[in-house]
Amino acid sequence: QAELITLDDGRSGRYMQGDKDVPLPWIVQDDGQTIKSIRTGDQVDFQNPVIFDYRFDLWRFQPTTPVTGATAGVDLPITWEDSRTAELAAIDNVDGNFHIASFNVLNYFTSLGKDYDCDAYTDISGNPISARGCDVRGAYSEQAFADQQGKIVAAINKLDVDVLGLEEIENTYAVTGDVERRDEALNKLVDALNTAHGSERWAAVESPLELGTDEDVIRVAFIYDMTTVKPVGESRIFDDAAYTGTARQPLAQEFQPLDESKESFVGVVNHFKSKGSPVNGDEDMNDGQGHSANVRLAQAQALIDHLDNQDDWADKPVFILGDLNAYSKETVLSTLAGAGYRNIAEAHDAGLSYQFSGRLGSLDHALGNAQAMDRTVDAEVWDINADEPLAFEYSRRNYNVVDVFEADNVFRSSDHDPIKVGFNLKSTDAPVETPDEDDPAEAPAEPTGSAAGSSTGTTVGILAALVGLLGLAMPWVMELPSMKAIFK
Repeated sequence: QAELITLDDGRSGRYMQGDKDVPLPWIVQDDGQTIKSIRTGDQVDFQNPVIFDYRFDLWRFQPTTPVTGATAGVDLPITWEDSRTAELAAIDNVDGNFHIASFNVLNYFTSLGKDYDCDAYTDISGNPISARGCDVRGAYSEQAFADQQGKIVAAINKLDVDVLGLEEIENTYAVTGDVERRDEALNKLVDALNTAHGSERWAAVESPLELGTDEDVIRVAFIYDMTTVKPVGESRIFDDAAYTGTARQPLAQEFQPLDESKESFVGVVNHFKSKGSPVNGDEDMNDGQGHSANVRLAQAQALIDHLDNQDDWADKPVFILGDLNAYSKETVLSTLAGAGYRNIAEAHDAGLSYQFSGRLGSLDHALGNAQAMDRTVDAEVWDINADEPLAFEYSRRNYNVVDVFEADNVFRSSDHDPIKVGFNLKSTDAPVETPDEDDPAEAPAEPTGSAAGSSTGTTVGILAALVGLLGLAMPWVMELPSMKAIFK
């Protein structure tokens, strides 16, 4: 908290609640004529004076006059360069002959709230946008669903991978009770992807015959580029009491390149218990790991045990993907590292995948066993979501008098950033080399720092994106001695 400084707008209103008729500050300028994203990591220059003060337990930079979306850009206290163009291009430059990634699709439900007697979150005009109070967790109306799907489809097609693990996609079986419909939402997403791509590129990994116990209304899934790879055998759900009623059961699938001279590989997509609430009395111990840390640890151990029991995959590259709901220095990650699954993003300095109240860290991960690490050549966290203001999300469309939503745009397609991993597979006629376990370069790093990772240190000297409801503040974390170097 001592390192947090808030750039205030000089007002006490909340622009997506009581002050909806006042244009959003910062991202809206010139009385609504200019829309400009401000993203975590954007460097800023001060072009007009501010007042440095302390109130309500925060150090603040106050403008000399209140800032709203009616304020002209030249009158703002800060100026910054748009960093979106560079980020959009960055994902095209991930090395490797094959690519795998995970993507949280933000409660993608083809079952709509309006059809299930749901309550709704509404926009400034009272139009329902997203569902609440029912099993449907996504869009309420056809228009809201089209807004959501357009962004997700644009992002996945631009991500351009051979295999993609998905989290937070509807389990239509759990919603409807009809097991034959379990893959319905997944297949509709694939159809939308192929339509937008202009050819039959994507296919879904079908549900296995043996499903998980008491599955959630959201699930994990795989899609793949059928012009480059194909599934080998049936997918495998790791059903375990550690996941029942608290998380989504992991899904594992072996993939074979269409060039069968190349070896196959395995992906496992996960979505562990969240930090937001305790289960089984697993309260927040104030160690930085949030609620249910022991529940997640048990889920990590169950994942390790199930993978250990897949004898036919013992010598294959295995990639663990998805939302583990644990930061990089928490016990979940150190336990997986101890079992031989290293953090690919850390090994390749790929970046961080999540933001909470202006602080950055990674809840979404890509891990690899020794064989996967030996073949991995590159990785990149694609900063298109977590760094963006919430106001750009489909679920906040038209919440304010100025509608800032950008249709079919990859930015803020979700609240988590995808991780793309590039790797080169060996030929099946070449001898398979197992990395030397005594090689210090292959040893998992010892966990250091706080349980939550180095999220605060990572945001030193950068401006955080507008978070929450863009009401009172826009925080970023900085080292106080470097203020003069950052704020020119």
